[in-house]
Amino acid sequence: MRHRQLPAVHILLDRAAADARRAFAAGRFAPTSFETMAAVYELRGKKDAALVVTASLAAFSGKPVSIAGAGARAGDARLDEVLAPDVVIPALRALLARTGDALDAIVPLDPRSVRATPLPPSAASVQAMATLLATGMGIAGCQVLS
Repeated sequence: MRHRQLPAVHILLDRAAADARRAFAAGRFAPTSFETMAAVYELRGKKDAALVVTASLAAFSGKPVSIAGAGARAGDARLDEVLAPDVVIPALRALLARTGDALDAIVPLDPRSVRATPLPPSAASVQAMATLLATGMGIAGCQVLS
């Protein structure tokens, strides 16, 4: 590809991605839209994004797929825009971050009121994952109850 053609390529990639996004927003989950987005991400060097779109297509098509999640990085505020649900707007996230400890003090949860019990030994992997995620979010002493 010639250097002078690069701006035109970027315009075409933007248009293709916008068309696919519009289709998704309208509820049209055609495989071609997923393939278009994956190709756009690949051509832009965004390998992780392309992998996610490809895995989404496989899951949507009912095919087995193996992809690693965000793991402990899920608590990283820099990923909020891509991981947080739309209803959890930035202002609400900021409010919860600033008032979290106060909310816990004002409205404490009594585990006995919901009949929570410690996880059984057979669920050690769940406890380990929860502890890993909590540690990544700066929460120490995480105890998972069922």
